[in-house]
Amino acid sequence: MQQNLIVISLFVLFTGCTTTPPGIPAFPLQEKKKDDDGYYKYSTFWFNGKLKNGVPDGKGQCRTKYMTGVYTTEWLKGACEFRLGERIDRLDQNRSEASMAFTNQKRAKELKEEREKQDEYERAEAEERRERARSRAAAEQQLAASITGMNQQMIQDYQRMSGMVQKASTPPVRSYSSTSVTRSSASSTTKPSPAKNSSSSTTTASNTRSSNSKQSTTLNNDQNVKKTTQSKLDKTQALKSDDVQKQKLQEQAEKKHQQQVAAEEKQRELQLAKEKREADRKAEKERKEREQLAQKQREEQEKNNYLMNVKNSLRLKAVSCYGNNFAVGQIPKGLGFSKHVSGINVHYQASCPGGGRYNGVSRNFIGMTTGCFGGDTNPNEGAEIPKDVLTCEAKDMTVEVTDVRPTR
Repeated sequence: MQQNLIVISLFVLFTGCTTTPPGIPAFPLQEKKKDDDGYYKYSTFWFNGKLKNGVPDGKGQCRTKYMTGVYTTEWLKGACEFRLGERIDRLDQNRSEASMAFTNQKRAKELKEEREKQDEYERAEAEERRERARSRAAAEQQLAASITGMNQQMIQDYQRMSGMVQKASTPPVRSYSSTSVTRSSASSTTKPSPAKNSSSSTTTASNTRSSNSKQSTTLNNDQNVKKTTQSKLDKTQALKSDDVQKQKLQEQAEKKHQQQVAAEEKQRELQLAKEKREADRKAEKERKEREQLAQKQREEQEKNNYLMNVKNSLRLKAVSCYGNNFAVGQIPKGLGFSKHVSGINVHYQASCPGGGRYNGVSRNFIGMTTGCFGGDTNPNEGAEIPKDVLTCEAKDMTVEVTDVRPTR
């Protein structure tokens, strides 16, 4: 018995691989009448167009609920095309363009704000550099003016002291020669008498002593002038030494001030560079976080779009296998698979024409075929429709997809 089952299974498997798979079951129109605005309810679509054998066929207008955000949906209207109940227009491209438009707009706004912040930071940094350059130029001009004024004052003081020294060192002019000539001419022209010799000798000696006293006084005056001149020269030299010392101290203080200014400028530049690196690091971190968030949103969007696409395109029907009824369906090949979804759970609602409803979940839905072999007919996965709930036959049941969710 077991061998026969294995042979039958292999036969069905090979014949299924070499023959054309069964077509996608067509959903009948619900309520058999138009909506208020002329749309028919067909599966998860609302269709406005011509029908053939009770199902949409040809071009028309559709309204479908698509994902327009991570957690938002919106009814979108647009042109669509059916062929005997199967939608054949470019659903994927239209859906992707509509659902990703909000993400592109938001990203463009973020990039614009980021560029504006960067431009503002660069303008502020350039203005700060210009302000530092203006302050440095003003300080240099003030320093140059101060040094020039000090040099001019020192030159004037030096010229004034030099004039005083030169004036003090010039000796007075005395007429010794004319006095001697007068005395010699007088003695030669006048011949004293013998009676007056003694008085003449006395007068001559007195004149000589007076002359010697005057000469001594003159020498003393000359020495005093020389001492005074030397003292003034020493004072002038001391003043020059003091001026030189003051100039050296001034230059040292100025040099120290310039070094301090340069050190402070370097410290400010280092601080600005540090702040810029910190700002760049923070901006880079925020950019990466935004990119990660955008990537996560894109992946979430792609996953939700895939699930919504499966929900809009998947058509279920009830089949009877092994004495039980199951909800089966085939996912269109054009949808493919999503790398962000490892598996799906299909929520469905089955009903009978005479009344009665059953809500179930087909877990780990595969959707490869609608037959008993290879279909989603595992009773443990929730695809079984209990007969005690719905008593009609499987061929009379209507099964609709209510939701598609990831397995985890």
